[in-house]
Amino acid sequence: QASANSNKPLALMDTQGSDGRGADMEKVNRIATFTLCFSDILVFSLWYADIGRYEAAGYGLVRTVFQEYLKLFGEERRRTMLMFVVHDHDDGTSLESVKQILETDLNSLWQQALKPAGAESLQLGDLFELDFVSLPHPRHRQTEYEKRIGELRSRFCDESNPSYVLKDMFTKMVPINALHTYPAVTWEDLARGVEVENPTRRDLVAAYRCDVAYHTQYSNASKQLNKWKAEVEDGKVVRGFGAQASQLIESRIDEYEDATSMHANS
Repeated sequence: QASANSNKPLALMDTQGSDGRGADMEKVNRIATFTLCFSDILVFSLWYADIGRYEAAGYGLVRTVFQEYLKLFGEERRRTMLMFVVHDHDDGTSLESVKQILETDLNSLWQQALKPAGAESLQLGDLFELDFVSLPHPRHRQTEYEKRIGELRSRFCDESNPSYVLKDMFTKMVPINALHTYPAVTWEDLARGVEVENPTRRDLVAAYRCDVAYHTQYSNASKQLNKWKAEVEDGKVVRGFGAQASQLIESRIDEYEDATSMHANS
């Protein structure tokens, strides 16, 4: 069912997995790292029959995602969601049993992942929220498949859905006005083997958050200023205008500094 929020813009990146014949794993890993820089949610598709098979299930790629995410976001402890969509789950086993198998495998991959200094004690759940979805065969169980697809779509499009996944806590806060340059710079750095963990990303995020804070405080101040303006236009006198205006400006500046102090060095 479509919701009032179903037309909310979403940016989707459909990237190559690691199960293709002759896959260039260096390129696959580079794409995975590139995707991490932007994505609120990473969706991994795998076949039910491949669960537990290291290469076929793409476990090597998952371990790469863990390692690169630690470099990019481990220091700031930013979380993201990893959603595993299991296809052709038709043998009658419960999703819970599939979930237990995958969680065991993922925790093992997390233990194997190389971790930068200071991140050795981090657990998988500190940086990732895991989610598991299973889909039946689209030809053998078409009605059930379409129902499950609709439910999955709702989790991305309907903010009133209790299982809505696009939460603020997952956003990478890449400013929209930087999307014409930031992806190109990020990809070029990865192609040249340059670590993406550099001031470029932090500066972009800092600029965006400072801009949001500025416009928030400007809007709050404008409401009061417009109220005073309306009173004057009605022939009223704003008592103690100087003191009130000074207090308004100081309070807005204080609020702005509180909201942006974490980016003082960016």
